[in-house]
Amino acid sequence: MEEQPRAETDGSFDKDAQARLDQFKAFAARHPRLDQVEHEVLHAIWEPAGFAYLLVYGPSGVGKSTMIHHIVQRLNTSEGGVGQRPLLMLEVRPPDGELFHRTDYYRTALRRLGQTSFERRMMVDLSTEHAWEKTGGRRATSRYHDDPELRYALEETLRTQHVRAVVLDEAQHLMQGSQAATALDQLDWIKSMTNVTGVLHILLGTYSLVHFCNLNGQTARRGLEIHFPRYQFRAESDCQAFRNVLLTLLAQVPLAVERATVLQHWQYVYARSLGCVGVLKEWLVRATALALREGSDALTLAHLERRALSDAKCARMAADIQEGEQALHYSEAHRQRLLALLGMSEIPSLSGDMATPMPPAEMAPAGSRVAPPHPPARPRVGQRRPQRDPVGTMDQPAPPTKCLGSGALDVDARRLAQSAIAQVECPVCGAVRTAKLTAQRVVLPAHAPLKTHTTRKGARWSKGETEWTLSQP
Repeated sequence: MEEQPRAETDGSFDKDAQARLDQFKAFAARHPRLDQVEHEVLHAIWEPAGFAYLLVYGPSGVGKSTMIHHIVQRLNTSEGGVGQRPLLMLEVRPPDGELFHRTDYYRTALRRLGQTSFERRMMVDLSTEHAWEKTGGRRATSRYHDDPELRYALEETLRTQHVRAVVLDEAQHLMQGSQAATALDQLDWIKSMTNVTGVLHILLGTYSLVHFCNLNGQTARRGLEIHFPRYQFRAESDCQAFRNVLLTLLAQVPLAVERATVLQHWQYVYARSLGCVGVLKEWLVRATALALREGSDALTLAHLERRALSDAKCARMAADIQEGEQALHYSEAHRQRLLALLGMSEIPSLSGDMATPMPPAEMAPAGSRVAPPHPPARPRVGQRRPQRDPVGTMDQPAPPTKCLGSGALDVDARRLAQSAIAQVECPVCGAVRTAKLTAQRVVLPAHAPLKTHTTRKGARWSKGETEWTLSQP
């Protein structure tokens, strides 16, 4: 029997090995998290219901790009007729300069839609011809390098080709800029294009998008958020789903694999992939490529270990994921602030009256007489009045060591920077601390809750009824 050629010494594969590896790379495993998010995105595409843009965020490598590729392939295959593209998918490039270049975006989108040119109609006043010739027919470059003619051409093409949605992968690059107003400008720009064309914009990105969801009331109303979470180690159902997708991927490896042996070490696999299926798939591709390059007939634990991410990389990624997950937590302090703004004491529930929760009454048989309720008995002296007890442990909760008001604040970073006043009064306990100003947000450092209330002195930013104001001494 003729011996199969080994890989070249320069590290390249023979055609057969490369084809097997490419086939494995093209495989996308279905799993519960992906199916759930894909279902929600499809519903938003079918009926946006007033939303101008859809923000899909989650950890890097969780599978957002794989999910949207499924949707793009499905809709463009089933609905795309001649000259039609129901979904247009673009990857947002990081800006070469300080801000996102909209003209490059228009050109790229038009090319993807099959347009190589656009019609330009121009009327020039003879009295201004000299000025026009002097400037060479070019307008001054705007802040975002916008071009109204290219934008109009793109909007017309989106309408004529009946595009349902524009998908922007790596959308966090849209918001890059040194001013807090940058993200608001970009979201207003996307909203304006949606209003003109009726095309939903789907923004996919990391947890960086979370900070741009509620910049003001308008962006909160016009934007729909969908979280694509990882699999959590502390949830047994998540662990079982992760093990299942691990077995599915191992079954597609173009080499012999002791799946039972790998499954015994699934916790190691989880730790090196952080519960993200995309990270897991990329790791398996690297390990498979290593085994093929060495001419091995099997994928072993040694191959997996040699191509696993380092402890430092995993720790950095896990810290970013945890920070993003915590940003989604709606604390009790935020809920109390909402109640105060609404002038309510409790938020009612559709499942029942939360003010007076009662257990569901059993239905009496038909025709039977219902006994009248007993009159309430008068409590004895010293007897506790009826009241709602906290659910769970009956022990009194320990007072928090850190104030719930710390973290990202909805202060305009640009106004704070221009005022040169970094002192911010905590909206929960009233403590005054020096805020940290990042590129696009203001962060109040963690601090212990203020126990005494004294007269505030010195200039500081404080939260009013509707917005933050600068209080002068």
